[in-house]
Amino acid sequence: MSFLEQLRQQAQAREAQLRGDLGHLERHVQLVEAACGSLWRYFGDLARQLDLLEPASPQRFRFDNRTLVEGFTCRRIAADIRRHKPAEGPLAGRELVQQVVLHGVLESGRALDLAKDFPPEIEKLEARLAQAGIRCPGERVNAPETGRFVEMRYRFVADVLVGVRVEPLHESGQLRFVLRNLDGLATVSASFAAHEVTTARLDELAKWWLGEPQRFLEGALAVQRSEPA
Repeated sequence: MSFLEQLRQQAQAREAQLRGDLGHLERHVQLVEAACGSLWRYFGDLARQLDLLEPASPQRFRFDNRTLVEGFTCRRIAADIRRHKPAEGPLAGRELVQQVVLHGVLESGRALDLAKDFPPEIEKLEARLAQAGIRCPGERVNAPETGRFVEMRYRFVADVLVGVRVEPLHESGQLRFVLRNLDGLATVSASFAAHEVTTARLDELAKWWLGEPQRFLEGALAVQRSEPA
């Protein structure tokens, strides 16, 4: 066999591999896009029902060691879907789902006035406010006689943002869920193969949103939880 023939055989093998890889990628893309379509329809329907029902939430959020807020009502629920065209990579130029989102507000209507004079406690409170989606920069209080720092005061209404953001991972055939404040002031992320994002799975997510017993994370991949200290 000539050297050129050897190169030709190697090239043919490589071409067959590339065709196989592209076919595998295309199957992943189709599965993920179909799952995103089903997800978008489910989220839209769920948002409409919850927006009408305005259900009470059993959630309880702790802003510091002495301040526990409960008695929330779920309001202003909405769903959104966004598409984009990747600029590079094997999917460059194709219009694909970028994210699907369900978001809302747990309203307590409770006005709080908290004061902190110790830097670590200030950092903890500000981290919890940020996680809750509460914009409250804090007011520095100085002693009138000396001008020295006394405390930081935070006045805000304890309404907490909640949401689910789903990020399609087309190349791996998965969907990544990022869940905000469905279980205390925390963010939970987890991934599922596209075919596992079924109506039954999404029903478990809806139960979680409403604070009911649920099994949403069963079988999930790469589960992570992060929360303020």
